Amino acid sequence: MATKQSATLLCAAIDKDGEPYTTQIVTFISPGLPYFSLIGMPDTFLSGARERIHTAMGAQGFTWPATRVTANIMPASRHKDGRAHELAVTASIMCASGILDPAMFDHAALIGRLDDDGDWHSGGRIQRVEHLPELVRHLATQDVRTIIIPAANTDVEPIDGVRFIRVSTLADLTSIDEGTLPACDHIDRLVDEARSIMDTRQEELLEACIRELEDAVDTLNSVIEQEDRDPNARESAAIAEAEQTIDELQDQLDMLDDREREDH
Repeated sequence: MATKQSATLLCAAIDKDGEPYTTQIVTFISPGLPYFSLIGMPDTFLSGARERIHTAMGAQGFTWPATRVTANIMPASRHKDGRAHELAVTASIMCASGILDPAMFDHAALIGRLDDDGDWHSGGRIQRVEHLPELVRHLATQDVRTIIIPAANTDVEPIDGVRFIRVSTLADLTSIDEGTLPACDHIDRLVDEARSIMDTRQEELLEACIRELEDAVDTLNSVIEQEDRDPNARESAAIAEAEQTIDELQDQLDMLDDREREDH
């Protein structure tokens, strides 16, 4: 079994001086006997957090990886509220194990704590967190455009350019924007095709690639606009890759035009 890595998920915390800062969560699933290592969470939360995360996935019908799981919250040495990171850590494990599409959550932020029945067990319900308005405002200044928060938090005001996704359970994560996945995958295929013919001298072929990419981006943007929201991390990556490829194709066309003029 090869080591599998999750997407880089973001969260936020407040340090000892009361200042918010961004944290990153990455999970690795690697060969070995079943063991769950959680790095970077305060010692007082470790045992309870591991048990809540493990039982929450089972309660929501998801299979826990039968191997070694290492979740890393960075920076490890800085003060943080461990409970507010439980949703992000669980989502990171679900990404690494293939339950969630990592591309949908890469560099998206998740903030939320898991419910606790008093015995460190969790049913996978997402509970409100303290200081959420301060945390999301900070993330917005770091150009985070998709933030997943507890539905129970009603104290968050809209922020221009930031899309909030509210979830009540872990299962809600599996149904985020499934409708745009085919459009994103289509863009990825077109980008691969464009790069394979990038050095060709066939102007018609280059122009056709540009038109197809522009149409695909328009289709994806249309779906997003109909849903009255901002692009998530997966959609933003697909659009940015398409736009960069269009620019490169246009540069190639311009170069061919220059050569043609020189020949004449």
